[in-house]
Amino acid sequence: MKIVYLYHSIAIKGGLERVLSDKMNYLADNTNFEIYFITSDQGNQEFSYPLSPKIHHTDLGGIKYFSIYKKKYPLRLWLIHKFEKDYRKRLTNRLKEIKPDIIISNTTLNIALIANLKINAKKILESHLAKDAIIKAGKNHKNINIIEYMLKSIFDKYTYRIINKYDQMVVLTEEDNKAWLNICNTTIIANPLTYYPKIFIKNKKNNTIICAARLYQEKGIDLLIKAWSTIHNKYPSWHIDIYGNGPLYKELSIMSEEYGVDNSIHFFPPTNNIYDKYKEADFMVLSSRYEGFGLVIAEAMSCGTPCVAFNCPSGPNEIITDGFDGLIAQNSDINDLAEKMEWMITHEHERKEMGIKARESAKRYTKEHIMQQWIELFNQITILQPKTK
Repeated sequence: MKIVYLYHSIAIKGGLERVLSDKMNYLADNTNFEIYFITSDQGNQEFSYPLSPKIHHTDLGGIKYFSIYKKKYPLRLWLIHKFEKDYRKRLTNRLKEIKPDIIISNTTLNIALIANLKINAKKILESHLAKDAIIKAGKNHKNINIIEYMLKSIFDKYTYRIINKYDQMVVLTEEDNKAWLNICNTTIIANPLTYYPKIFIKNKKNNTIICAARLYQEKGIDLLIKAWSTIHNKYPSWHIDIYGNGPLYKELSIMSEEYGVDNSIHFFPPTNNIYDKYKEADFMVLSSRYEGFGLVIAEAMSCGTPCVAFNCPSGPNEIITDGFDGLIAQNSDINDLAEKMEWMITHEHERKEMGIKARESAKRYTKEHIMQQWIELFNQITILQPKTK
């Protein structure tokens, strides 16, 4: 079976990039499938995560989608049209050479372009975002004017129609699956852990809270700063280590100073040894406004590190069992988040017990378990199935 994965590039250290490389590597090294990886923007950049030599990589070259958003309108619109025309032509030619059985794309790419490709292959769409991050006129957009709402509603109907052209849509959580009521074929497959630590040693107390997140608005680091500012004076020996980068670094650094927590909140760039950092931390906090899944929670749990997370859409409340292997705070409620963090700080014995349970819970996200679900899907989808839900 020939399987083609499509993506812009694996040139930055991000969650989607890591998950994608992990899945391709597993299939290339542990199955008889032929794995092909086609990028548009990789160019001469090194892969941020290593790829198996068994993976056949092709960069279409010269597309440079990333450069579009540096331009102003109307030049940007012309470049989008030009790049997509070039991309469609080069991609179609490469796919005709490969003759794949399955093509896998995701919602960060041009889903209409790929859905309409005249290629005799099954098409799978992976959604790494919650539905509310894709559908424009949903419940989170109540304050837009009527004209804008109508335009976004038209776009949403078009999006539904395009997604239904795919043979399968894969979502990450049960909550997100229920949200896509208008999609015919959906299935739930969570993201896999990069690895599950075999050795579990967590006796040392470091008074460290960890947060692994890109510095973007949806990750809610501003909410974490506000929550921490309400309790940090009571626990001067404790600190928060945030691993991630993004456009809000300067803004968040200034904010931590304004809230008087700059001495206890430390920003670090992404690291290749994040699992070591999870192991060293006493607990983790995820303050996201929304998530596609929340893989960092499962990663921390696999290291015996319990987590506190907002009950945001979607993922955290399906990974964490509140009060058993972690704590769930009301979505975007900084007082509740602070209360849950304080509980973790002041209940050392219970926190350690949660960590033991969290590590056991995380086993359901091991690569072997998750990738078996993908293999079963590949085998099923190559058999013609009616689109019903």
